[in-house]
Amino acid sequence: MEKENIIKKIGLFHEDSAWYSHKENAHKHPIVKDSFYQRTDTIGLLFRINKLCIAKVKYFRENIDNFEPMKYHYKNGFISVPLWDSDFSRYKASGFILDFDYLREITVYDDFVSLCKELESYEITIQINVPYIKIRIIKIIDTHQPGFVECQFTDAWGVLHIVHEKIPVVTCEDIWTDSRFPADGMIRCKAVKDWLDDDGRKLITVSTQTPDCVEATTGINEFDLLTHQLIDIA
Repeated sequence: MEKENIIKKIGLFHEDSAWYSHKENAHKHPIVKDSFYQRTDTIGLLFRINKLCIAKVKYFRENIDNFEPMKYHYKNGFISVPLWDSDFSRYKASGFILDFDYLREITVYDDFVSLCKELESYEITIQINVPYIKIRIIKIIDTHQPGFVECQFTDAWGVLHIVHEKIPVVTCEDIWTDSRFPADGMIRCKAVKDWLDDDGRKLITVSTQTPDCVEATTGINEFDLLTHQLIDIA
């Protein structure tokens, strides 16, 4: 279905066992043959249409969980979208946003390797310097790769928050529909401030907007938590 969505989005037409583009005042141009379309995946088709080499296809396939597919909305700025609808990819750990045009401009293999190393250098920094909210993973809600789960946690005021998120964002465990639920999980966040409430409790206000753009189903991404509700990886 995702590949079909790409075909519709780009406006390709089918003829003589291949898919073609046809722009006004221009000859039709072959994009992919049926044989390639049938055997490839969403990344393969998306990158072929955007004329990206196999080294970039291979890297993104192997590291797709580290990227968030996005496109630009004239009112809302960069927004998260399904992979097939993406024009940009945000590397979660660094926040850097790459577009297909930029990737296509990298024609020297060593330059692409340098970019990959730069992106990956942020993984260790982020992992050891941000707190995590303790959560409970309740159930699988979508089996489309990489899989989505419903998670819950309670804030300092006793309010229950529900989050729907990709599995790799909330756990390193290999959980699936046959796993035992609820399961423990964590959501990365950024400390905004710490303070004392009227009862003298030490609270920490955190934002889940950074680094993974996580929010509750209500749209909230800032929460007041007690210190024991956080895991500080230092």
